[in-house]
Amino acid sequence: MRFSRRLGYADFSEAELKKLKPIKGSTACLTCGCGSHDTLPMTAILAVGFGDVTVFSGDKIIYSEMDRDRRKLSLWTASKAEQAAKKAPTKDWRIKFDAPLYEAEYQRQGVRHWVLIRKGQGFA
Repeated sequence: MRFSRRLGYADFSEAELKKLKPIKGSTACLTCGCGSHDTLPMTAILAVGFGDVTVFSGDKIIYSEMDRDRRKLSLWTASKAEQAAKKAPTKDWRIKFDAPLYEAEYQRQGVRHWVLIRKGQGFA
């Protein structure tokens, strides 16, 4: 893998889908229940409000919460990301949440199966 200046993340566009080891999630807020969960439910709304949620296919951004705001598009759910992933199931699909209280990155590892592969404390 190499670093991609454009995305600021590791560039995984040239590699075959390599399933990364799932990790245990945690709850960032006891009031609303947000945080990095073990698996991403298909009903999850891909938005954090203050921050960004991005869906990647390889090194291409497929959906970004911030871009959606500018283009006045509706919010995606994990189910919508799954629909997009079905069109190219052998690619490395990821959903990355960047929120004030947590960071979480999920990788698609099967049909309707997105697992947590990376988590952090957020940017606040």
